[in-house]
This record gives sequence, structure tokens and C-alpha cells, in this order.
Amino acid sequence: MVTALNARLPRFRLTTVHVDAYPRLRAADCDLLADLLNEGTVAVAVVPAADPGPTAEALAARLTADTALRLGYDPTDGTQLWTLAGG
Repeated sequence: MVTALNARLPRFRLTTVHVDAYPRLRAADCDLLADLLNEGTVAVAVVPAADPGPTAEALAARLTADTALRLGYDPTDGTQLWTLAGG
């Protein structure tokens, strides 16, 4: 998925940050993501959970984001982006 994002956003610096699923989300990971975003990096939080929605929503709240999004991949439908409720 990151390779596909790099191909579609070649002029942007992109990185992933592996974070613990909510409620074990650490402040240090949130701060790292905030720093990367402030530097102009496209930062993708990777969550080891079947439903990363709660973690995305917690990150969005911590980072005072306007919107919480979930990026997913399905072999049939390809890459999809969803807006999460509450974001």
C-alpha cells in the first residue's frame, strides 16, 4: 500500500509509524506523528488491529485533525479511503 501511495505522490515524503491500538496508543507515537505532519510528511499510522477505527479516531482527536480517515486495500476493489464517524 505504501508503494502505491509513493507512486501516486512522488513529490511527497511518505513514512509509516507503527502504533499500538487504542487504548494502548502512546503519547510518544502521537507526538512523533504530529512532528512528521508539521514537517510536511505524509505520515501513515499502521495499527495491528482488525478494526483500526478507534485508534484512527483517537489519533485524530490527539492531533486536532479535521477528519479521521481509514485507508484499506481489498484485492477485488483495490485501495479505498473511508471517512470515519466522529472525525
